[in-house]
Amino acid sequence: MALSNSRGNNSRYPWRISRAFPPTDQPSRGASRPSPAVPSAPYGKVRREISAFDLSAATVEDNDLRISGCKTVASYNWVTKPEASIVVPGMPAKWTPLLTPKQLSEDCGTFYRDRNAAFYPKHPLEPAVRSILSFHADIKPTESFGTVDLFGCGSTLASLLHFAQGKAPFFRILVEVVGSVVHLVRRERSPRDTIPDVRGYGHSFPESYTTWDPEVRGSSFHQRIVNYQLGGLGIFCLFEGDGYLPSESTLPTEPAPKETTVRGSTPSTDEGAFSCLSVSSPMVPSSANNPGGRSDGEPELRVSVAGHLKPQNSIFELKTRSIKRQHEQDAIMQPQLARLWLRQVPNLVLAYHTSGLFTDIRIMDVHSDVSDWEKKEAAVIRKFVALLRQIVDIARSGLASGCRMELTCEEGASILCVRDQEPDLPQFLSQDTLKRWETWLDEDDTSHSDVDDSESWCLTDDDAFESNLQKSETSQTVTRNAGTMGAANIEADATAGNEMAS
Repeated sequence: MALSNSRGNNSRYPWRISRAFPPTDQPSRGASRPSPAVPSAPYGKVRREISAFDLSAATVEDNDLRISGCKTVASYNWVTKPEASIVVPGMPAKWTPLLTPKQLSEDCGTFYRDRNAAFYPKHPLEPAVRSILSFHADIKPTESFGTVDLFGCGSTLASLLHFAQGKAPFFRILVEVVGSVVHLVRRERSPRDTIPDVRGYGHSFPESYTTWDPEVRGSSFHQRIVNYQLGGLGIFCLFEGDGYLPSESTLPTEPAPKETTVRGSTPSTDEGAFSCLSVSSPMVPSSANNPGGRSDGEPELRVSVAGHLKPQNSIFELKTRSIKRQHEQDAIMQPQLARLWLRQVPNLVLAYHTSGLFTDIRIMDVHSDVSDWEKKEAAVIRKFVALLRQIVDIARSGLASGCRMELTCEEGASILCVRDQEPDLPQFLSQDTLKRWETWLDEDDTSHSDVDDSESWCLTDDDAFESNLQKSETSQTVTRNAGTMGAANIEADATAGNEMAS
């Protein structure tokens, strides 16, 4: 498939935060400054240690070394507003390449490591859980996804995979148990910890080569939750989607010189069972009686309906590299395969530039590359599965819910410490959302009495959808998404080792 460089529309919405949102003291566009040093939070008591060397002795069947049964659970977009706001299901930015390449400016601005935490510091998993409840409130997880054992994100799962590989980065991961589901919550030095010295064109490129569809204009970034099976564990994985490839029927027909599709096939246009969520309408927040904020001091998260659920096989990751590395494609791709595997993202856009002028853009279907990586790295995956099982067993041991511990690891270490969480850390979800989430995860509870019907949008027919929508409109009006854009989950080509938030 050859893609054209003509644009789908003329609106350009940046994927970086270069003005004062969410903090009020960030530099203006064009400015850049390093993140101030933030001391690490104190450590709790060590309860157990897990050795990377001991993982090799674990018994893991060969059949458990492959990811299977991947399904999209839910998705949402953060929108840039004065108040914390998401739209469900949202949609990623659309690939809309330029007709004629132009010289781009180098990246500048403020880039957060964990953008969910930066936008909603006290409860960073709140938007993900609220989006899932919006889709599936009236359906138990076992009915759609089987048993759910682990809820992580691209960052936490990648940190544990690197530990199993013997390439551990420094990381801290909070562990929370709700029902029998173990949640891994990313922990940086600060919720608004930033990546210093970002260079290259990994953020300015998508500003020019992708656009937000009209339904989700004003979006900052797109998040997705997928479910799959690995090692006998049912896993939910939250990650950021860089963009989506339109179906061939919606692409411009004019061919683009120097742009090629490598090993690719056109993504399916099937948008799945949740295509009913393809309107832009208000949704009542779960705390309708307290629209100004929560009793815990965190501003209310506002949830609206907008966008379309895009199929996973249309999602792409985007990387930019210097034209000098044009003949090193395999070396460039290899470090990305584990990331793509964990997220089950099948497409990679690899763009080469000369001082910001992109003349070689390759759109690759990486299904076979990821599959080959999975087979080749079976020994590492065996250790990774053993590690995940240990963490789940330790977290569940003797505890039905309320287990609060932390995983810590120093860079290059072969020991993973299981610690008590420090006292007085806030819950990873707000009180009312935590209660609803626990009810939804409880296999024995079929009453759904704690689920707010105003957030249940996966309905059986259009009439029911419209009825529910009208009820929400008469109950409360939520301002639609507007504002400027946020930062991209794209690795700057001159900043090796710096990863954007998942």
